[in-house]
Amino acid sequence: CEHRYVSGVTIEDIKFKNIKGTSTLPVAVLLRCGVPCRGVVLQNVDLSYNGQAGTLSHCENANATYVGYQHPQPCI
Repeated sequence: CEHRYVSGVTIEDIKFKNIKGTSTLPVAVLLRCGVPCRGVVLQNVDLSYNGQAGTLSHCENANATYVGYQHPQPCI
């Protein structure tokens, strides 16, 4: 989502597990939190982009933990 305002909603303790598929955009994983997200877990994520650019992850204000296989490379 392309909204540029800060939300008062906090995301906590959510797990994305065994996600596999393709993305229509190069940024296949986008974690964008207006306030810090806590307890976000990505486990066994395998997403591809079929375009010329490689598959990417992008995170803003997200405190995520990565478990198992990760494609694209996780946000640092």
